[in-house]
Amino acid sequence: MQSSTDESVDVVMGFESDLERRVKNLALGPKTPSNALVPIYEAVFNAIHAVQDRFGESWAEKALIEIELVDFEGASPTVIVRDNGIGLNKDNFLSFRTYDSSMKAARGGKGVGQLSWLKVFNRAVVDSEFLEGSKIYSRHLTLNLDNNAPIQEHSVQISPSTSHPSTTVQLVAMRSAYVQHMPSRVDTILRKLVAQFLPYLLGSTKPKILVSTLEENYNLAEFLVSKEIDLGSLDLENTDLGKIELKQTLLEQGLVEGKASHKLYLAAHGRVVTEVDIGLTMGLTTYIERDGGRYVFAGLLSGKVLDDNVNSERTAFDIDELQLQALQRLALGKVRETLSSQISKVIDRQTDLTRVVLKKYPRFSYLVGDARAFVEESVPRNFRTAEQIYQPCLSA
Repeated sequence: MQSSTDESVDVVMGFESDLERRVKNLALGPKTPSNALVPIYEAVFNAIHAVQDRFGESWAEKALIEIELVDFEGASPTVIVRDNGIGLNKDNFLSFRTYDSSMKAARGGKGVGQLSWLKVFNRAVVDSEFLEGSKIYSRHLTLNLDNNAPIQEHSVQISPSTSHPSTTVQLVAMRSAYVQHMPSRVDTILRKLVAQFLPYLLGSTKPKILVSTLEENYNLAEFLVSKEIDLGSLDLENTDLGKIELKQTLLEQGLVEGKASHKLYLAAHGRVVTEVDIGLTMGLTTYIERDGGRYVFAGLLSGKVLDDNVNSERTAFDIDELQLQALQRLALGKVRETLSSQISKVIDRQTDLTRVVLKKYPRFSYLVGDARAFVEESVPRNFRTAEQIYQPCLSA
């Protein structure tokens, strides 16, 4: 008879978790400056989700999210994120205690937010008020990078005040390896925060996300307005989808992460649901030069049909794909008119390339005719090399 401790016995077993190793393996190296901000992004995303869970459809109007930068120019910065969301109730606390949790997967969450806190900061202190039945409870805890006791000082009690649901997360004492790569200018931090939460700030209904230091206070939505050029709005008439509004704007280069990316955003109830990259289609793969600055284009589509047909998770529209494509083509036509001077420069470059091809292969000249007219009618705007131009010449 086998002993119950014999490893060959067929029993159901689980894996032991190793928090310290999981955090160590998290791909969030200190030498990339923006990585120092990732825990802040994660805390703000948590705050947005908490506010959405509490207020539902009206969350953006009622949201109050505050980011306080404490001693961010010092040797050990601390960041405090406060929200008026649903709070760390029983279900949310279970998700909080489960790294790599799938609870928020439908909203893009990957369940690694708390891991990033511990990767970049020494600890996190959480105080949350939540509704249970008819009473408000207070939950307090400290999160540490400790396999044996990652959650310490945990307590739950009936709130002594008549407060409302809320959560405060203190990310305490940034680790020195990250401090030296942390952006030192508030303007840089604001730009990176706007870039991260741009879809929430482009719509007509914007959540109040405030950033404060010891000296100054900022509103991300107002900061965005100060960094954009409003190109006005147009009404698009679509037979199948009715009237759609196209709001057009140029955003300063520093408000987007990575390469220049010109986009159309589709919104419902004042908030962005999905986005489409239109730069390659128009042949605009670099920034738009204007008034001495460099910008990306952002177009926002909104209308009753989009409001009425967004799915419950606000991740897509329940509209026929061909109709959506027709709407995007209609909007793209208007965008081309707005950006005609920039697109004309692309056509100029393609025309020069076409002439290079014709000089090398003169037999195509009589087929192509006027080089510029040929480019305007037959060459896709994203063709940028002589080899690409050769193909439409060949089939002319």
